[in-house]
Amino acid sequence: MDALGINWPGLLTQVISFVILFTLLKKFLYAPVVKMLEDRSEKIKSSLETAERVKQEAEKTTEVNESLMIKAREESQALISEAREQAKKIKESEMEKSKEQIDSERKRALDEINSEQEKIINNIRSEFSGLAIAAAEKIVEREVNEKNHDQIISSFLDKAKKINN
Repeated sequence: MDALGINWPGLLTQVISFVILFTLLKKFLYAPVVKMLEDRSEKIKSSLETAERVKQEAEKTTEVNESLMIKAREESQALISEAREQAKKIKESEMEKSKEQIDSERKRALDEINSEQEKIINNIRSEFSGLAIAAAEKIVEREVNEKNHDQIISSFLDKAKKINN
């Protein structure tokens, strides 16, 4: 192969040098670079899985929070509605008590008025009967004529007016 210009001992040295260089590069350079790339790939994969898991947990938490907020709103609306109903019942109860108290006071006042009216009527009757008796005594004492009769009645009516005032 000398005719072709191939130098076998030089070629063999170059092939051996290439194999040694290839082996050294593979062992000391390629393997650490591949290991570093695999580690990096594993970290990225792990980070992506963690991010996905965190995203799913966040979605679940968001759903739970939303359902809790909806439940809290419903409960607060129920409490507000219940409070309004209770306030309405209390208001109606107080109105009923006030009406009953007003009716009771009104009845008591009417009873007092009727009692006072009865007392006044009884007083007027006793005064009137006293005046009638007094008038009858005067009539009996005097001789009754038309002039005396008119004067006695006028006197009796004047006294009755004074008592009423």
